Amino acid sequence: MTFDPRAVVHAYELIADGYAGRFGGDLAVGTMDRAVLDAALGSRGPSGRVLDLGCGPAPVASYVMGRTRGAVGVDLTPAMLAVARRCSSRIPLVNGDVLSLPLRDGAADGAIAWFSLHNLPRSLLGQAVGEVRRALRPEGVFVIATHAGRGHDVVEHVWRGTTEDVIITYYDADQLRAALGRHRFEVLDVQSREPRAHEHAATKLFVTARAG
Repeated sequence: MTFDPRAVVHAYELIADGYAGRFGGDLAVGTMDRAVLDAALGSRGPSGRVLDLGCGPAPVASYVMGRTRGAVGVDLTPAMLAVARRCSSRIPLVNGDVLSLPLRDGAADGAIAWFSLHNLPRSLLGQAVGEVRRALRPEGVFVIATHAGRGHDVVEHVWRGTTEDVIITYYDADQLRAALGRHRFEVLDVQSREPRAHEHAATKLFVTARAG
């Protein structure tokens, strides 16, 4: 299957307005999601710029900013960035692609890909991880949250009368460890949880790594 980023953009254009309401409570007090972020942010020191990759309405970037860190939201979909601006005008936002980040080498202190890498086919995972490594300083922390499993699903949606395919790629911990290791990341932590009722029906996998 040929990867078409336009299909991803179009799919998220359609759901942008409802996305923040659907997932806005995922970082509530006591959730594993919040604990994963707290542990990662705690391990990288008191300051620095953290990239929220595939930020959507930017709840992760907003949470990072609330912990007195700098954050930058990066997303391919203009409609998602518009929602993020309405949710929080203080977060810097960039229309960008994880495969070609508009940042100089070592510009960021941390990066979080929060349920965004599953929109890439498996063949592009290494490129994405390599690009994140390029943008991170040494010792910078990288958090991946994704859907666990094997293989992939293809979801059809209709955009202005045209049917397009959007991919959902599943990963297990060993696959992510291998991809991270090839790009000089050390895996620090791996956790998982069952899906919540409002989420895609796959186990959620969280991997935290540090750039070597």
